[in-house]
Amino acid sequence: MRSPSRQCETGEDKNVERAIAALIANTGGPHTRRVRRKRSILEIADYIDIAREGVGSLQAVAERVGVSEQQLSDFLAVRRLSLGVQKLVRNRSIDSVDVVRELAKLTPREQLIVGRLVVAREATSKDARAIVSFRKSVPDMDIQQVIERVRGSRDVKQYVAEFPLVDMRTDLHRLRQLFEELVGCQNLRSLSQEGRLARLSLTGEGMRALQAAAKDKGLTKRQLIEHIVREESK
Repeated sequence: MRSPSRQCETGEDKNVERAIAALIANTGGPHTRRVRRKRSILEIADYIDIAREGVGSLQAVAERVGVSEQQLSDFLAVRRLSLGVQKLVRNRSIDSVDVVRELAKLTPREQLIVGRLVVAREATSKDARAIVSFRKSVPDMDIQQVIERVRGSRDVKQYVAEFPLVDMRTDLHRLRQLFEELVGCQNLRSLSQEGRLARLSLTGEGMRALQAAAKDKGLTKRQLIEHIVREESK
């Protein structure tokens, strides 16, 4: 005989189950790689909050839905957007989780400027990611200049390398100087950091300079990059 306490669900239980069902329907769950969402990103974030309150943690929600915790966190990035940009998300003028995640890394003013470009289809999620990456390496540059620099580099081939930082206290400004000395400041497009991972972006000429320097030292390009990072961390 079933326990009386479980014979019927409370309204709160039903809300949690409905939220989890909505998340599965709008993320594809464990069975579908991509799914066309019927709900806006803000609505999905609301469902995540309801489910998390019911099951105790974001990880538990992810396990119930059958997606990664990071995927749910990307939806929740919408909470860090300004009200003006959230309005664009609510009416689905902005409906890309990738775009939302990148916009959330900018200031409210910058979010609106880049967000409007996305709405006008003058910028893609790839552009937004490039703008954020470049903005990190030139924090004092006006966002409009950052956008123009990114637009100007769209058709320019570049070499991108991601590498772990030995020490979280690594001076990114000093590290940038070391790379600029090696390849020339005009050939270093950006150097940014996210957690323990750094991203280096060079022009084609910069990549060739890096390759030549590595060859002189009998190293691969990656080995040379790692050597420079270790030297800065000493």
